[in-house]
Amino acid sequence: MTNPLHTSLKSALTALTPPELVKSYGRLTRVNGLTLTATGGQFVMGEKYQVESVDGHWYDAEVVGFNQDEAYLMPLKKIQNLYSGGRVRPVIKNSHVAISEKLLGRVIDAQMQPIDNLGPLEQDSTKSASKLSNDYSLTTLERKGVTEPLDVGIRAINSLFSVGKG
Repeated sequence: MTNPLHTSLKSALTALTPPELVKSYGRLTRVNGLTLTATGGQFVMGEKYQVESVDGHWYDAEVVGFNQDEAYLMPLKKIQNLYSGGRVRPVIKNSHVAISEKLLGRVIDAQMQPIDNLGPLEQDSTKSASKLSNDYSLTTLERKGVTEPLDVGIRAINSLFSVGKG
């Protein structure tokens, strides 16, 4: 025998939808060559943001610097039709990197998109970027020392620079 109060609470809970979060936008104040200047947001160095154009298209950009309350963004692709006062919003994504043997020999850009005209990348598995950096980071004491010189095959480099295995 089911409790009617339990079923009514369960149906009420499923009917509830969370309210839409308030979106906070920064504003584009200046475009100087490939440097975009934005204000009014909480910008984080190295994070991705999107900048709105006149026609409503959103272009990806990355924060590359600050000056007091201004943030400097660099577009990740060719941009056009930007305007003063255009909205700037953060991109909320988990950083995942597609790792695969199929990456060997391929040429990719900063967004892991192929630029070698060999078709799209096939991915076998993905890893979180933070987990990937933790997997391959060694402390200074854990690293092996340089034990033998490395011949790079170019006499000028061998004579000017110390290169070693380790």
